[in-house]
Amino acid sequence: MAVLLLAIACTTTGTDDRTRLTAAEVRATFIDRPWRSPSGTFLFRSDGTYTYQRIGQARAGPWNYTLRPDGVIEGANTNYTFYRNPDGSLVYHHSRSGRFIRATLGP
Repeated sequence: MAVLLLAIACTTTGTDDRTRLTAAEVRATFIDRPWRSPSGTFLFRSDGTYTYQRIGQARAGPWNYTLRPDGVIEGANTNYTFYRNPDGSLVYHHSRSGRFIRATLGP
């Protein structure tokens, strides 16, 4: 069941129906606000550091990140590119895995 839920949350479809967020939108939506993926919680701080807490594990980090002018966050091990789906939900492209993953605001 968990594998099925993860498969639903992580898609590899194209971005034709998604709108890529600008740097200003990423800053307003994801910086200094905790947000979740299906596997854990991120907090990107305005000081250029971020932490990640995998579900059931201790918080890891802080690591440094850069918010590029094109809206991509360059993290310690991967890049995060954020999109808005037509229904208003948010996803990010995780460069290391090549997958699109749901992003939910809040802890």
